Amino acid sequence: MNEHDRGGTSDRDNSRRGHPERPDVPTTPTTWQDATPDERKKAVQKAILYLRSVARKRKTISYKRFVNFMNITQTVHFTIQEFLDREGPRVRDSILYRVSTEEDSLGRGMLSVVVVSSSEPRIPGLEFFKLARKLGRSVTPGSSASRQDCFSRELATVYAANKQLELTTRFFTLT
Repeated sequence: MNEHDRGGTSDRDNSRRGHPERPDVPTTPTTWQDATPDERKKAVQKAILYLRSVARKRKTISYKRFVNFMNITQTVHFTIQEFLDREGPRVRDSILYRVSTEEDSLGRGMLSVVVVSSSEPRIPGLEFFKLARKLGRSVTPGSSASRQDCFSRELATVYAANKQLELTTRFFTLT
């Protein structure tokens, strides 16, 4: 017998209304697709801060590690599939798309370049390169060498921008 058979509500219903005794506390996490605009904005900001810290260390992380970090630190929860199976309008709505377009519009490069596949070659997925092309980067469709070159250039841009951000932040903290 499930909750609907007993006249109750599903966990998914409770996740938006909250716990029966405490309506302000969700019983299950909100997914990215079900998140409110405010929840999405907060998740994007959390992702930007985390990925900037990765970039300042001149590192990359896997999609899995990124998803795990976001799920531990956010009320909006993600699945790997949301990053690997993106088509059409869902791509424009994804968190890494938003991270890259926001940071690039500020002249700091496509910050999501630091999130890479855990298998060889350790570069971002194809959707990253489609966005890179859309943002004016030189990427030849279907060419793995071109993707590797684009990745290397973008990674250098993001590392430099975040190093500069760190220096600027330190300067203003000292003054």
